[in-house]
Amino acid sequence: MKKFSKIIACTLCAAAAVSSVAALSACSDDTETVTLSGSTSVYPLMEVLADAYMEENSNVQIVVNGGGSGVGLSDAQAGNNDIGMISKAFDSATYTTLSYVNLCTDGIALITNTACTVTSVTKEELVALYSNGTSIQSTITTAIGRDSGSGTRSAFDELVGIEGSYASGVSEIAETGSVISAITSNSAGDSVGYVSAGSVTSAVKTLQLDGVACTTANVKDGSYALSRPFNLVYRTGDISDAANEFLTWLQGSEAQSIITSEGYVL
Repeated sequence: MKKFSKIIACTLCAAAAVSSVAALSACSDDTETVTLSGSTSVYPLMEVLADAYMEENSNVQIVVNGGGSGVGLSDAQAGNNDIGMISKAFDSATYTTLSYVNLCTDGIALITNTACTVTSVTKEELVALYSNGTSIQSTITTAIGRDSGSGTRSAFDELVGIEGSYASGVSEIAETGSVISAITSNSAGDSVGYVSAGSVTSAVKTLQLDGVACTTANVKDGSYALSRPFNLVYRTGDISDAANEFLTWLQGSEAQSIITSEGYVL
């Protein structure tokens, strides 16, 4: 409705320009664009937040792109975005030209096809599967991981205790949605993957880790061992007014209400 109203307003301005050049200039497009790129785990939440922000700020266009946490960091360093999205802790010692703000905390869910009969796994079982290809409980024989540039992967590997490369049979996939698609198509129920807890749908089954379920409450109190921060990075001292205002809004009560309603932890 807002877009339609704007079109009508500009049409009327254009008609008035016959008698007034000033009226025409009032219709000039002064929309500001804020570009984000990075983590595909942060991406779905950021799209919801961006839509809510644009509803209230029709002069701002928020463009959200994926690519992975590595892309978010490199784009921020190179000036190819306004804000980078990363789904892991920010390394200030390495990225000395960047600053960050914490958006929220997210669990890393272990997912299988709904046909899988396993309900809980241990860290030791995950290490054996991802590092050596050892099956879990004689049922889960294959694994799906993320690519090397993924913040979700680096957090998962560190929290579980996986060191070095994955076993040759582990599929390494670039995006959260692609991991979910691979699991839903695994009708045998013999594969496991990991994704952002906020991206989980009823199309997949979540596994407990050491007997603890991946729930918002368990992530918040720390009893579920797989969680990581969602952070936003930007060039220190080099951020546009529009991007800075969006970051400020993201840390306010309205955005935080949306974040918690989407299943993430503040």
